Amino acid sequence: MHNRERIWIAAAAWSVGLFAVLCDHLQPSTQVSMGVHALFAVVTCGAICLVLIGKARDRAGASRAQLHLFARLVSRWVYILLYTLALVRVLIYLYEASGNCMLCGTHADVGPARSLDDFQFYIVCCVASLWLFRPLVLALSFKGKHLQDLAAGQLGDMANPSALP
Repeated sequence: MHNRERIWIAAAAWSVGLFAVLCDHLQPSTQVSMGVHALFAVVTCGAICLVLIGKARDRAGASRAQLHLFARLVSRWVYILLYTLALVRVLIYLYEASGNCMLCGTHADVGPARSLDDFQFYIVCCVASLWLFRPLVLALSFKGKHLQDLAAGQLGDMANPSALP
């Protein structure tokens, strides 16, 4: 998987997150809101898994340290995704609380400002996916590499007892 593909995957996850935050503000029907939240959870979890598993498969000749550093890089980008979504959510909160558009300076009746507690869903989706799949991919990728090494080279030597030291 190339860097460009990873960027598109991250952009898709961020776009769905932005759409979900805006749906929270616009408050469409409950089914639409729940559907968008479910979509965000699936896209975020899928993006994290796809990028981590893709790198684990593409890491031909890479050391354990390199894969671990890449997993840390993915973690940083997931947190950046959360921070940017949180920034958008805070801006929406400020708009709802003041009723003034910061960009155009107009006043609108928005209604009461919703609490920022609804952002916990986004945190749980991102962090739970990251904390669940990152160690899993790191553990399974090396177990698979070890088994591949055994199957390729050492297993053949074990089949021939005279080749053993």
